[in-house]
Amino acid sequence: MIIGNYRTQLYDKQKEEYLPATQGLGMFVEVKDPDEKVILSRQYGSEGRFIFTSHTPGEHQICLHSNSSKFALFAGGMLRVHFTIQVGENTNNYAEIAAKDKLSELQLRVRQLMEQVDQVQKEKNYQRYREERFRQTSESTNQRVLWWCIVQTLILVAIGFWQMRHLKSFFEIMVDVDDRNDWKECIDFGGVRLPTGYYFGASAATGDLSDNHDIISMKMYQLMVEHTPEEDNQDWTKIEPSVSLLKSPKDNIDEHAPHWLEGLPASSVCSAGNRGVRRSWYR
Repeated sequence: MIIGNYRTQLYDKQKEEYLPATQGLGMFVEVKDPDEKVILSRQYGSEGRFIFTSHTPGEHQICLHSNSSKFALFAGGMLRVHFTIQVGENTNNYAEIAAKDKLSELQLRVRQLMEQVDQVQKEKNYQRYREERFRQTSESTNQRVLWWCIVQTLILVAIGFWQMRHLKSFFEIMVDVDDRNDWKECIDFGGVRLPTGYYFGASAATGDLSDNHDIISMKMYQLMVEHTPEEDNQDWTKIEPSVSLLKSPKDNIDEHAPHWLEGLPASSVCSAGNRGVRRSWYR
């Protein structure tokens, strides 16, 4: 049980002090529980007392509104409100209870002890309620932090994967061709003169990058052989692909014997299927 007592005073500009409010001034009292449910809504006079019982633990809102705006006499004035609240055992007036119920001093003392025990039990239940709310808040916060860490990890993994794919494609240039007669454009390198001492090797494998499920690749190997200055002036931009290079490979090709050029440093790679040619420069 909660008991509220209030008393209002109106400021007098002539006397420059607060005087007891007149009977025309009233107060509107509204009380809400923690669920925003109105449990008391009533208009009182300039001085009054209201009582309500809280059924839900938590913070309650007690709002007092003055009706002075309805009267031109009080409009624009200053109002002072004296407000007191009695909660729990303090709401009991044991003198009135003893006189009303005709209780002896011992009986009144026993009743006081019973009221105190009941108040202690209510306080204990309220502390349990607050502890449960605190535990729920902590668990909710920990769960949100965990999920946020998981989301951050997934984002970092996705960004890392995208960066790897992006950096890999940065070193590649795609050139579309219609048929295999355009292989020379892949080998031409846009009129770049290839120095003496480089060799093109061809290899084939199966895959799913074209309609015929084949991949034909060419690697330019640097041979560790001596060459003459006359060979350096030779135009290597008109290299024609060999006939064997244009043949479609068969599926399920057995492992080929190691070539004597394998293992040498590759300066560039050119690969293509029926619809596209891929040129890659490895640094």
